[in-house]
Amino acid sequence: MSTYLNAIAALQQAVIRRGIHYSLDRMIAPLTSLGSPHLALPPVIHIAGTNGKGSTTTFIAAALQAAGLRVGTYTSPHLLSYCERIAINGTSISELDFSQYLHRVMGVATAEQSSEFEILTMMAFLYFSETPLDVVILETGLGGRLDATNIVTPVISVLTPIGLDHQDILGPDLRSIAIEKAGIIKPGVPAFSARQHPDVAAVLPECIWIDPW
Repeated sequence: MSTYLNAIAALQQAVIRRGIHYSLDRMIAPLTSLGSPHLALPPVIHIAGTNGKGSTTTFIAAALQAAGLRVGTYTSPHLLSYCERIAINGTSISELDFSQYLHRVMGVATAEQSSEFEILTMMAFLYFSETPLDVVILETGLGGRLDATNIVTPVISVLTPIGLDHQDILGPDLRSIAIEKAGIIKPGVPAFSARQHPDVAAVLPECIWIDPW
């Protein structure tokens, strides 16, 4: 079995019983142990929403690359390979690098009982912090306010159209879900939103997440 397949087997075995965790608190200790790579990232563009996150990431990345910038992207889910989630200028992280970064992160994440998405997010932070880049685009996995990616402070926040999804975690209605997803909006950081349903648009001005760290 290849090094990459061994790494994926280790990842899936370690997290198979942990399910989804929706909390930022769990990211602090392992990231600190890794040297706080989330604080060493280049400028970040943070994207949340229900529909269009992937295409929005692709459009923004393409525009920045056309301007001559080197762009890291973190997206989910993947189609064929976990490597697709972490890319630079459209080229996925290599299987060897994926395996090596996973090994480094698992060394601290296993002790913290981190979820799969938390582990992959920490890998992306570590990889991007150690790679020469001009900008990073992060796509949330679930919601926004307590999503593992929301531990960063971006230079721009972007909301794609928000609809009903993950109601068991994010809330029963559009207002509740909008509050969670708009939690990526931070004081002093420019935020851009797609045209939204009136129930969503009505709550966006109230949704400024104060960084607790």
